[in-house]
Amino acid sequence: MKWLLAAAALCWALNAQAQWIVSHEALPKPGDFGRAHPLHRTAVHPLSMPQPGIPNWPFPNVDVTNDPNNDQTEPSIAINPLDSLNIVIAANDDRNFDRLWVYTSLDGGRTWKDQPLPMGPSWVDDAFDPSVAFNRYGMVYVMNGELNDNTSENEIEVFRSTDKGIDWERWGTPFLDTQANDSIGDKYYLAIDNSKNSISPDAMYAAWVLEGYHDTAAKIAVSISSDKGKTWSRQSFATNAGIYTSPIPAVGEDGAPNIAFEDHRIGHEAIYAINQNDPPIKISDYVELGSVEPFDKFGNPTNDGFPCLNGDSAGPLMVNSFPSIACDPVSFHERTYAVWCAKGNDSIPHLWYAYSDGIPPSWSVPRAIESDSLTNATARFFPWIATDPKTGTVAIVYYAAHLDSARSPHFLADLYMAHSTDYGQSWSSRRISDASSYAAKGRDVRFDTLKFFGDYINLAAYSNTWYPAWCDGRSGNDLEIYSAIVRPFAPMPVTNLAMHDTIVNGKLATVLTWSYSPETTFGYPLLAGYQFDVAKDGSSVSLHPGAVLQFVDTNIQQGREYEVTVVSDSYRSITDSISNAKSAVELQPLNVRSIRFLNEPAIAGREDDLFLDCGEDCRITITFYDELGRELGAPVGDDIMSSHHEIAFTPENPGMQFFAIKEISATSSRGMTGKISVLRSR
Repeated sequence: MKWLLAAAALCWALNAQAQWIVSHEALPKPGDFGRAHPLHRTAVHPLSMPQPGIPNWPFPNVDVTNDPNNDQTEPSIAINPLDSLNIVIAANDDRNFDRLWVYTSLDGGRTWKDQPLPMGPSWVDDAFDPSVAFNRYGMVYVMNGELNDNTSENEIEVFRSTDKGIDWERWGTPFLDTQANDSIGDKYYLAIDNSKNSISPDAMYAAWVLEGYHDTAAKIAVSISSDKGKTWSRQSFATNAGIYTSPIPAVGEDGAPNIAFEDHRIGHEAIYAINQNDPPIKISDYVELGSVEPFDKFGNPTNDGFPCLNGDSAGPLMVNSFPSIACDPVSFHERTYAVWCAKGNDSIPHLWYAYSDGIPPSWSVPRAIESDSLTNATARFFPWIATDPKTGTVAIVYYAAHLDSARSPHFLADLYMAHSTDYGQSWSSRRISDASSYAAKGRDVRFDTLKFFGDYINLAAYSNTWYPAWCDGRSGNDLEIYSAIVRPFAPMPVTNLAMHDTIVNGKLATVLTWSYSPETTFGYPLLAGYQFDVAKDGSSVSLHPGAVLQFVDTNIQQGREYEVTVVSDSYRSITDSISNAKSAVELQPLNVRSIRFLNEPAIAGREDDLFLDCGEDCRITITFYDELGRELGAPVGDDIMSSHHEIAFTPENPGMQFFAIKEISATSSRGMTGKISVLRSR
């Protein structure tokens, strides 16, 4: 049965124990996965621009925050359903600890503008754990927690922008505790029902961890808004007390809300999911990626502790197995996906994936996603799953890490994305980051004994274009938020782009050649009918079928730049370019008195001779080209300084051939071009 929004809110307000309860004994509250507190800094940085990386990398990486002097971690990303070029990211940003920061793009993720959100209540000195979401009317929301570290006053606050993330206002408060004697929140996440098929469209769902002070336990709390985030129901609880964390809500096309969360009690680690008002269902037990330090940040023993990856000289890196959840927005079976990371029976780190198709909900047997060909990965961690609201395809972004013994024992991480077109039955993975991150270079936690790389990353998509948002330490300094433009069905770029000088009808010309294997960036077969778009100095000059791997330009000038782009349907590949700085070198006319061939036309495979009389002593070389401008062997000459030359040559291939004669004397360089017919040998 689907939720009735008002009824559910009233029920939760009156009887918190009547809905979504899982029975567990009360246990100590979860360890603090929050962040350390350096000095506050305030600065608005200029527009960030794409940074150069690997040449012709098919997934352009963009430094979103453009601030290597402060840490930025734990991003959330969303795309405007009314304008897919409008993207908003929110993240923890050490430039201000009393405010969250947002980063807005109006050009499809190519450039970003960043700014802090408005200041909350005067008592706030720590704002953290943001999530961002658009509703179907193009309004964008950011939800985060706010805390006073001295008094423990805390709240959840919602900010809203109605102009694509340019201007922001404080808008709603799902939770507030100014008495500091009840509980404190952590790991907040927001989901919005954008389905037209729902009985409660536009409903907004907030989920978070409510950590008690008196019962020393944590519960998964939920609040609902039915007026676009202005007012919220009193929190109710999806679980009883336990060692729970990271509740992620998602809403399906039918309007049914779901939540995935983690039980990380030592010895009882498990992934859970909740559908609508049903009790939580255990999807799977799991094994942590690394050892667990059974102490909180103050060094006190605890039942959950800090899971870590060890082996880096910079210190152990905090990791986790937090789940991520997504709902299929278009398919008939209303599938819900969940993904997490953990070790398998082989002690190798894997991504684990499961799905649910029905009501009452039941989950498939988890299976590992193995498609990245990384046989030596120390860890695969922080997976985040998302679906494309226009196409229903599904993808997962995650880190794959390894130790870099060649450059000292640094723990390096690269971002990967796994993509599926068949509802998760098969996956194709590609590395997305064009540079590796120093994963253990993040913020120190628990008195400098652990390193912090954030707790999660994020992913959003619209109409087969995907935008991951991740924490990146490639600079070796502080951590920054990066994004990329990922189009799994876009063509791969051309390779081996080269340029040659040639002669066509006695004139100097340029011929471009390249290689191409017709496939998309994620290895899918390229649609028939793809073409090559050749541009000169930014203007298209030729569009020809994929079977033609060259372009001859007879209208040339020195120093022009050529670009070759693969076009398939509405997709364009990354452009490869080359300049013709060596082309169209003008030579003085050859100082020749007579020129003739012994045999004309020449015969393929039979020696021929060129006789040349010049007006002064010089050296002569002759170079032959085919009709595509490719050199037919090395230049030939008689290697003498004379006014009379007799040069022997043997044409190998029949057809029309062009030649360029170069004369070098004591005073000048001269040249001429021509052509000769070569007949097939009988």
